[in-house]
Amino acid sequence: MEKILFFEQQTLRQLPRIWIIMLISIGAIALPVAMEVNINNNEDIFAIIFSIGLMVIIFAFLMVVRLDTKVSKEGISIKFFPFHRSFRLYRWENISNVTVVKHMILRSRGWGVRNHVRGTRLYNMGGKKGLQLEFYHGRKVFIGTKKIAELEAVLYKIGQLSNK
Repeated sequence: MEKILFFEQQTLRQLPRIWIIMLISIGAIALPVAMEVNINNNEDIFAIIFSIGLMVIIFAFLMVVRLDTKVSKEGISIKFFPFHRSFRLYRWENISNVTVVKHMILRSRGWGVRNHVRGTRLYNMGGKKGLQLEFYHGRKVFIGTKKIAELEAVLYKIGQLSNK
């Protein structure tokens, strides 16, 4: 069993603007529905139930989405739940360069998993800080973090970053 030197779990519960958008969306559905519901029309009731159900599903999805990051002497592992069922390990011996990024300029912001036009795979829950891994075969992976100082200290400790 590998010893975990750094662990971070990021969720969307940290982003108040998502919750504001969700509340506005639910209100945008509920207000017109409350004003114009025709109880005798089954199509209206189905549309109302479908709309509210869809919003509940989206809300529940946003509650469970999370990015887990682990660093060990073996490598760095990530799991973007619910898209990844298990951790994906990036071994240090396959990585040619590790860069701590404190201000993303040319990378996409926001949250999610996406491929950037420059060939970088992004795993981010928001913000502009993270870790960029460059592999020997040319591929790059960017992993967002809220604990950049702690992650940087662990990487120096295990010898994955050379100059401070």
